[in-house]
Amino acid sequence: MVVLAASSVVVGRHVDRERDSRGGLESALERLALTETRYRDLFDHQPSPVVVTDASGVVVELNAAGQSLLGEGALGAPLHSVLGAGSDELTTGRVWTIRATDGEERLFLVSAHRVGAPARRALTQVVLVDVTEQSRRLELQRALTAGVLRAQEEERLHLARELHDDPLQQLTYLTRVLDDSGLAGGTREAVREARRIANGAAVGLRRLIRGLRPPVLDDLGLLPALRQLVSEVQERTGVTVELNAVGPEVRPAPEIELAAYRIAQEALSNVARHARATRVTVELAVEDQLVLTVADDGRGFAPGRRTAGFGLAGMRERATLAGGAVTVRSQVGRGTSVTLALPVR
Repeated sequence: MVVLAASSVVVGRHVDRERDSRGGLESALERLALTETRYRDLFDHQPSPVVVTDASGVVVELNAAGQSLLGEGALGAPLHSVLGAGSDELTTGRVWTIRATDGEERLFLVSAHRVGAPARRALTQVVLVDVTEQSRRLELQRALTAGVLRAQEEERLHLARELHDDPLQQLTYLTRVLDDSGLAGGTREAVREARRIANGAAVGLRRLIRGLRPPVLDDLGLLPALRQLVSEVQERTGVTVELNAVGPEVRPAPEIELAAYRIAQEALSNVARHARATRVTVELAVEDQLVLTVADDGRGFAPGRRTAGFGLAGMRERATLAGGAVTVRSQVGRGTSVTLALPVR
């Protein structure tokens, strides 16, 4: 009886453990089913097209938005052939043009990640986010900005020519007319003072004309225009500015020269207004591409700090419109460098 009772206790405990284990398994299966239901709901109702491929890149599943974009015929086909892209181009962060089933071409931002392991059995989930409208708005914004810059440059050129052909010529003539020969006493001194004032006004007007559109830029090119700009900045601010030209002297396309000149002009203006620098180096290299660097030994600023004004933003936008880029590096107390890279053509 004792043995029978002991056996009953052992069997009872085993049955209890089995029941608890089965209950835990059933609970885990319920949670798994709930998770699967939630995933399916998110997958099916995701507004962006979602495509699932196997390890060989073949489409094995599409959500409703994916079927609407690519059609049911995409199932079983290699994803890169469905999208018309190379497999190396379907990486996260790329923007790809896809022709939808309705024939319209739209732009999609690709986001891909691997699901499951091992690698030979893993699936890849590709989410395609439609960025067509954002891209069109950005393109329109850049077109408007380019139009504004063109209009601004045309107005500057027109104004520079008008100032040169009329007021400057009259002032130059006036300084010649105000000759003090043959005059005596106070009249001579008054004429000398008037001549000095007229000559000063002519000098200021020439500086203004060069700021609007330096004739040397159109006539002789970027390097002579930069030499003139550096000389004027050094004379006006007292800061030592050194210009170095590296490599052969090649003339880029006129619009590239103008963009580079305006960015150098803005960079030197920022140094004069904000940097408190004692020395500035301007370096120009033109070979496969144009690289212009303006570096100062001023107070600098912390990386990521929002700087006042539109100077840096304007430089970046102008560089982008010309097909290049501007890189700014700065450190508090150790100066700032602005590097511009542009295509030569």
